[in-house]
Amino acid sequence: MINRFLDHTANERTYLSWISTAIAIMAFGFVVERFDIFISYLSRMLGNDTELGHSYSADIVGVGLLFIGIFIIIMSTVRFILYKKAIASEKFLPYGSVRVIVLLAVVMTFLGGFLIFYLWHHTH
Repeated sequence: MINRFLDHTANERTYLSWISTAIAIMAFGFVVERFDIFISYLSRMLGNDTELGHSYSADIVGVGLLFIGIFIIIMSTVRFILYKKAIASEKFLPYGSVRVIVLLAVVMTFLGGFLIFYLWHHTH
């Protein structure tokens, strides 16, 4: 029997949740990077004669989301390993860093606001 099995499985579930979140963010980054193709198609469907040009801002946001996803994978792997060792040794380890979570929330909010502005600007 594995000592503190429930703690180890909870740690692994948390790790897998972070990995799936990172994959979703990276997929969203890919979609954003290709978002200008959708805007151009939508513009043509609505009968707008002007062709919307390639947007480098969407490229920057998309690549930024890819890097955020990679960062989350690295940090969650480090966290998983540290917590696995702490659970095995039964020493006390404070839970998580509020700064990292707040920073991620601020960055994602900024990117979401930018996408709203980008969509509004290109459709009006």
